[in-house]
Amino acid sequence: PPADRYLYVDNRGLERISMKINQHEVNLIAGAEGKGRDGNTYFMPAFGKRSIDLFEYLGTGNNEYVVTAFGPEDANADFLITDFKVDDTGTGVAGGHRNDGSVPTAFTLAQNYPNPFNPETRIRFEVPQGWTAPVTLRIFNVQGQLVQTLVDGFMPPGQHTVTWNARTASGQAVSTGVYFYQIRSGDFVAVRKMLLEK
Repeated sequence: PPADRYLYVDNRGLERISMKINQHEVNLIAGAEGKGRDGNTYFMPAFGKRSIDLFEYLGTGNNEYVVTAFGPEDANADFLITDFKVDDTGTGVAGGHRNDGSVPTAFTLAQNYPNPFNPETRIRFEVPQGWTAPVTLRIFNVQGQLVQTLVDGFMPPGQHTVTWNARTASGQAVSTGVYFYQIRSGDFVAVRKMLLEK
């Protein structure tokens, strides 16, 4: 499948986002439902998240994106264009090469950012070239109880970023406090601490 296939938008008040993808005109309009589509027009929440598969607009080589946003002066949004689908709750995986285009040579787990965080944080890890073991990334509370599994499966080599929205697997918001995130793959295990402040 083509790289940079999925668009993830976290909208904070924008009324419309106009995109030109190669020669295709694509619009995102803020609406009450915040989901669905009508042709090349997609509906997004005025305040919230939406993930869109751009596959039908992409070519086989390089793809060009031009994005224009419309809304009140204080409105803004976060955009992420990624190889991997990010679900509309904000829990998901974005993957690809490092910014310099290189592929990692060692398995690493970075400190989450921001930390402390509220309401969500990003966890970055790198999978080296030739790595074939499945990857699990899990969140635990201070009692050692499993809170959420963010990744469970095979990941391609490269740099990956996961967003955790401070919710359990069932969607329940967790309480303020210290949490641990653990990555495990083959014989590699790493754990880091993070703090949720409300």
